[in-house]
Amino acid sequence: MFDFNLLTGILVAAAIVLFIRFGMPYLRKKGYSNIYSDIKAGLLLFGYAFRDEKIKAIADLMYNIVHETEKLDAAPEVKRKEAVDIAFRALIKELNIEIEEQAIVTIVNIAVSYLPPTNSDQD
Repeated sequence: MFDFNLLTGILVAAAIVLFIRFGMPYLRKKGYSNIYSDIKAGLLLFGYAFRDEKIKAIADLMYNIVHETEKLDAAPEVKRKEAVDIAFRALIKELNIEIEEQAIVTIVNIAVSYLPPTNSDQD
């Protein structure tokens, strides 16, 4: 006998994959999502709430840090650790904000997702 719960589960999983693959880029292109709202949501996830001006400053700082560490010739894990270390010090020094490490890791991951794709075809 055929189980419809299995079919429903497969359809839901396929819908999620299709939404992530095609729906999210379309929504980002149309302007429904930007780095500021994503970083704000990431900070709210950890219980931090800031004004929009501070969120924009954090987002700009994180994007610049991630953009510069992307140029390093190192493994992705090393780049991420370096970006987290630099971001932690920069947030304290420039914005006088102390955020826990897991929140900074999340913000760095969000900033990395907004980087332009690298061209791996170059020799």
